[in-house]
Amino acid sequence: DYSMLLGIYETDAPVHRTPNPKNCFFADQGGMGSNTRNEIYYIGIIDILQDFTIRKAAEFSMRRMTQGKGVSAVPPKTYGDRFAAFMEDHIC
Repeated sequence: DYSMLLGIYETDAPVHRTPNPKNCFFADQGGMGSNTRNEIYYIGIIDILQDFTIRKAAEFSMRRMTQGKGVSAVPPKTYGDRFAAFMEDHIC
């Protein structure tokens, strides 16, 4: 499960899209512009605040041995990459 926080900024002036953004999440003043161009959506990940401790590393190793590559307890870099790929595939 992914926990997200959504912020919506309403503006009177149309939002100008950044040319060639890194990805859709940064195209419009650090967020994603609405189809009508008068709102910007900001998305934040909430559940990354949990430390990847020795306990989580052990959980990752144990689950990887028993369940394979699709385990949920993964190192922070892998988690972030997986989350960004999911969002780009489903939102952008």
